[in-house]
Amino acid sequence: MSISQTVKADDFYSILTPVENSIYRTGEYCTIRWDTNKESFQVDIYLFRNNAQVKTIATGIANRRGFQWYITGISKESHYYRIKIVDSDNPSLNDFSDFFTIVFQPSISITNPTPIPTSSWIVLNSYRIGWISQGLISHIDIELYKNSKYLENIANHIQNEDSYFWTIPNDLEESNLYRIVIRDSNDTNVYGISNYFTIKNSSNDEIPDDNDDDSDDDNNNIPNNSKTILGYNIIILISIFVSVFILIFIMKKNMDVYIRYL
Repeated sequence: MSISQTVKADDFYSILTPVENSIYRTGEYCTIRWDTNKESFQVDIYLFRNNAQVKTIATGIANRRGFQWYITGISKESHYYRIKIVDSDNPSLNDFSDFFTIVFQPSISITNPTPIPTSSWIVLNSYRIGWISQGLISHIDIELYKNSKYLENIANHIQNEDSYFWTIPNDLEESNLYRIVIRDSNDTNVYGISNYFTIKNSSNDEIPDDNDDDSDDDNNNIPNNSKTILGYNIIILISIFVSVFILIFIMKKNMDVYIRYL
């Protein structure tokens, strides 16, 4: 049980971090630091959004002028979070931090196209590609795949506005194995993959059955960065040419030695 203490006129708490306009993501640590002239007492730490308390971070912890908070249980992104630290024995001794920002970890989830067997996209028509994103994703890239094979970029470095209208080119083969990948332009490891959908030449065409095409591919075999595929192929070709050149050189050298011996 804690012992109540008399509050002195010069007793104080002053939060040093987080500082104003700092940005934190859920799933990361936030270092809370404070200054005080109180020794060997306990403190409570709370999270506020504007003037409303939204979370109890810790209670009855040792007053060591610092605490590592793992950010979790946040239901809303906001620029108006702040920390309140309170002396456990004398709640009138407290302090608020500056306002700071908490955002969700970046993620992308594609909502359209959807895998409706009776619905197809027709070439030369425009369709809406929709997605839901969270976190700080300002610009995105949109890529087209057939199964796990990268085909082309639909859009590069466009504003993340959660939708994009795409006019389907007429040089695409009919197939029901198309997929769309949407990536964070600044972090290609953050991306979302659509379900399979169909592209046809006309609404009267039967939906092609391509289930045997690239049957060894699975739903999660999209490379993290499709632009590396061409680079790997070039490296392989260069390696083959170098190996052949070395082999020819060795054979020629051995032949010269044999001729001189004769």
